[in-house]
Amino acid sequence: IWLTTALVLLQIGGLVAVVAVGIPHIGSRPLTEGTPTGVLVGAALVFFAFIGFDEVITLSDETRDPVRTVPRALLLALGISTFLYMAVAVAGVSVLGAGALATAEQPLAAVMGTALGDRSAGLVAVIALAATTNTTLLLITASSRLAFGMAERGALPPLIGRVSRRGVPWVGVAIAAAGAVGALILGNLALVASVTDFAVYLVFVVVNVVVIVLRFRQARRYRPFRVPFAVGRVPVPTVAALLV
Repeated sequence: IWLTTALVLLQIGGLVAVVAVGIPHIGSRPLTEGTPTGVLVGAALVFFAFIGFDEVITLSDETRDPVRTVPRALLLALGISTFLYMAVAVAGVSVLGAGALATAEQPLAAVMGTALGDRSAGLVAVIALAATTNTTLLLITASSRLAFGMAERGALPPLIGRVSRRGVPWVGVAIAAAGAVGALILGNLALVASVTDFAVYLVFVVVNVVVIVLRFRQARRYRPFRVPFAVGRVPVPTVAALLV
């Protein structure tokens, strides 16, 4: 927990630093240059950055008062991260311009290097490594908890649901780690990211469909959290999510 917390604080500090160095440059370059197609492609790409929020839900069994805590943590994390992403985008475009930012191999390092000098770009590289490490740890943790939950409900072999004396689903962790190593061996980051993005889109679609289906098939089921703003039994936010 302490390691994850330290890595998260380091990530946030790095993003705040990029925003800080970009503030004096705001207004020096147009923020709306480019094409609508570029905006759509960027939106599809940044979707990948939002897949980590479902990890909050996978840790519900290990959270105190999850019915109250998990929804609030999820929405708060979404709000803070979205604000940081938008602020970093504005700072980056203000320092480099949209064209240079899009073609940079290491965009944030390029922003820092342009604003403060080459030495600062190395600091961003260190923060990026910490961010990658943290993301990997969180994904392995979330994957193992998902596998454990599915095994507990009979959707996967019982072996995957085994836990250690400290309550860690070690078999699930081992499988998740092996999957990560397999993706690493492929050596094609673009392919791995594309497959992951497609899988996440598919999961999000299925989840939203299931929310609607359960409103009809299990209308009286106890729900600790219920999607608001429904027309009849159909929740409007869920339909909107499917359309988007």
